Amino acid sequence: MFVYTGSIGTITESADYEVFYNATATNHPNCTDCPGCPNWFYYYKQNAGGGSYKYAFDSESCSQNGGRESTIRIGDRAYSGDTYITTTINAQGRLKATGRSKIYKYYQYFFGVREHERQHANNEKPGAPGGADDYDADYLYNDFEDNISKSDRLRRYSIFEGQLGLDDFLPDDEAYAGGPVEEQAIKSADTSKDWAYPGSNSKQ
Repeated sequence: MFVYTGSIGTITESADYEVFYNATATNHPNCTDCPGCPNWFYYYKQNAGGGSYKYAFDSESCSQNGGRESTIRIGDRAYSGDTYITTTINAQGRLKATGRSKIYKYYQYFFGVREHERQHANNEKPGAPGGADDYDADYLYNDFEDNISKSDRLRRYSIFEGQLGLDDFLPDDEAYAGGPVEEQAIKSADTSKDWAYPGSNSKQ
C-alpha cells in the first residue's frame, strides 16, 4: 500500500499482488534438515505440515518398507510430475489396475508421492517379505490385502493381472501405493498453498 500525505490531503493507493519463489533455486532459509534442497521441497513440506522425511539428492523417491517416515526420501519427479495407476474393484471385489491417469505436477503430485512413500514406510511389512503373515511376498500383510488393499493375498501381482498393456508390471504393494493412495492424495491437495514458479498458481 502507498500512502502520500501533503498539502492536498492524504492519498492512499493499494493493490493486490502475488509473490512467487523460484521453485528450483535453493535460497530458502537454511535449516538443519534441508541444506541445499530446492525451494519447492522446502516450502511444500512446510505447507504440508512437515514430517521427518527428507529430500532425495540425485535419486528417485524411495522409502524402506515398514521403516517409518524417517526412511522416506522425496526426489525431483515429485515436483516435475507423472501419472498414477488408475484402479477399480472388479466383480469379485478385488482391486484391479485399469490404466494411467493424466500427468499431474507440482504441489498435487508432491502430495501423491509423499503418501505413496508413507504407505510403504508406515503400513507395510518390514524386513524380508513372505512368511505366514505375507503369503505372496509383496510386503502387504495378508489381513491388509483382505480388508484394505482388496488385492489377492496369494498372488504377488494380482492388481496387474490381465493388464499387460500397461507400461509396467508391479507387485501389489507398489500397485496399491501408486494407485488408490496416490490418487486420493493428489485429489486432496490444496493447491492454493503452492507459490512456486513454475507451480500450481503461477502463470507459465
